[in-house]
Amino acid sequence: MVRPSQIEKQGLILRERSVEDRRSVNLKLTRKGLGLLPKLVAESKATNQKFQAGISSAEIKGIERAIHKMLSNGNVVPLDI
Repeated sequence: MVRPSQIEKQGLILRERSVEDRRSVNLKLTRKGLGLLPKLVAESKATNQKFQAGISSAEIKGIERAIHKMLSNGNVVPLDI
Protein backbone atom coordinates (compact mmCIF):
# COMPACT_ATOMS: atom_id res chain seq x y z
CA MET A 1 0.00 0.00 0.00
CA VAL A 2 1.21 3.49 -0.82
CA ARG A 3 0.95 6.24 1.76
CA PRO A 4 -0.52 9.59 0.68
CA SER A 5 2.69 11.31 1.81
CA GLN A 6 4.66 9.23 -0.71
CA ILE A 7 2.53 10.22 -3.68
CA GLU A 8 2.28 13.79 -2.42
CA LYS A 9 6.10 14.00 -2.53
CA GLN A 10 5.94 12.79 -6.14
CA GLY A 11 3.63 15.69 -6.98
CA LEU A 12 0.66 13.46 -7.82
CA ILE A 13 -1.76 14.70 -5.13
CA LEU A 14 -2.43 17.72 -2.96
CA ARG A 15 -3.82 17.67 0.56
CA GLU A 16 -6.46 20.26 1.38
CA ARG A 17 -8.16 20.72 4.74
CA SER A 18 -11.93 20.26 4.42
CA VAL A 19 -13.88 23.51 4.77
CA GLU A 20 -16.88 21.56 6.11
CA ASP A 21 -14.94 19.60 8.72
CA ARG A 22 -11.50 20.87 9.71
CA ARG A 23 -10.64 17.42 11.07
CA SER A 24 -10.83 15.98 7.56
CA VAL A 25 -8.31 16.25 4.77
CA ASN A 26 -9.29 15.97 1.11
CA LEU A 27 -6.85 14.50 -1.38
CA LYS A 28 -6.92 15.95 -4.90
CA LEU A 29 -5.08 14.83 -7.99
CA THR A 30 -2.63 17.29 -9.50
CA ARG A 31 -2.22 17.72 -13.27
CA LYS A 32 0.65 15.25 -13.04
CA GLY A 33 -1.60 12.79 -11.21
CA LEU A 34 -4.40 13.24 -13.72
CA GLY A 35 -1.90 12.47 -16.47
CA LEU A 36 -1.47 8.98 -15.04
CA LEU A 37 -5.19 8.15 -15.19
CA PRO A 38 -5.16 6.55 -18.67
CA LYS A 39 -2.32 4.22 -17.62
CA LEU A 40 -4.01 3.41 -14.29
CA VAL A 41 -7.34 2.68 -15.99
CA ALA A 42 -5.64 0.36 -18.49
CA GLU A 43 -3.78 -1.48 -15.72
CA SER A 44 -6.96 -1.75 -13.66
CA LYS A 45 -8.90 -3.22 -16.59
CA ALA A 46 -6.12 -5.75 -17.28
CA THR A 47 -6.05 -6.78 -13.62
CA ASN A 48 -9.85 -7.15 -13.52
CA GLN A 49 -9.79 -9.31 -16.66
CA LYS A 50 -7.14 -11.54 -15.09
CA PHE A 51 -9.14 -12.03 -11.89
CA GLN A 52 -12.45 -12.49 -13.71
CA ALA A 53 -11.16 -15.10 -16.16
CA GLY A 54 -13.47 -18.11 -16.21
CA ILE A 55 -16.24 -16.33 -14.29
CA SER A 56 -19.49 -15.68 -16.14
CA SER A 57 -20.98 -12.19 -16.32
CA ALA A 58 -23.95 -13.45 -14.27
CA GLU A 59 -21.57 -14.64 -11.54
CA ILE A 60 -19.75 -11.29 -11.59
CA LYS A 61 -23.06 -9.42 -11.23
CA GLY A 62 -23.89 -11.63 -8.23
CA ILE A 63 -20.54 -10.88 -6.64
CA GLU A 64 -21.07 -7.14 -7.23
CA ARG A 65 -24.53 -7.30 -5.60
CA ALA A 66 -23.09 -9.11 -2.58
CA ILE A 67 -20.29 -6.55 -2.22
CA HIS A 68 -22.79 -3.69 -2.42
CA LYS A 69 -24.88 -5.32 0.32
CA MET A 70 -21.80 -5.81 2.50
CA LEU A 71 -20.77 -2.18 2.07
CA SER A 72 -24.31 -1.03 2.81
CA ASN A 73 -24.33 -3.15 5.98
CA GLY A 74 -21.18 -1.32 7.04
CA ASN A 75 -22.73 2.08 6.25
CA VAL A 76 -20.23 2.58 3.45
CA VAL A 77 -21.44 4.28 0.28
CA PRO A 78 -20.66 1.84 -2.54
CA LEU A 79 -18.84 3.28 -5.52
CA ASP A 80 -19.47 2.12 -9.03
CA ILE A 81 -17.56 -1.18 -9.14
